[in-house]
Amino acid sequence: MTSKEVLDKFDKIRAHKHQGKPSPHKAVLIIYALEKTLDGKEWISFEEAEEPLKLLLNKHGHGTNPRPEYPFVRLVNDGIWETKALETLNPSQDYSASKLKQLQANGRILPEITTALKKDSELANGVLFMLRKNFRLE
Repeated sequence: MTSKEVLDKFDKIRAHKHQGKPSPHKAVLIIYALEKTLDGKEWISFEEAEEPLKLLLNKHGHGTNPRPEYPFVRLVNDGIWETKALETLNPSQDYSASKLKQLQANGRILPEITTALKKDSELANGVLFMLRKNFRLE
């Protein structure tokens, strides 16, 4: 996968809108996953990611009840993320945080994207810039 193809995939991520603004949930998960991926971690468990994602959503989100479980499965629909769990997860369905933990849900950025990120040291910066712009993150 080329750097341009990677950027195109991230540019096409669909975001839920809340009061006219894109919800930051997917962007926050991607940013968290990018950091872990570039540090060499292949799979990220929902259980380990839940609290850091809540903190990030509180910083960039809206409302007082951050829900990091929402993007963990739904991001699969955008073609950049995959999940594995004790049973198949439906990317069109929402799961509770307790259910994701019970199913030992894990997710990761697709391997072909990870390979492109590791080949092009500036690509991650391009992805971060795009996410900040498209999701209106500070």
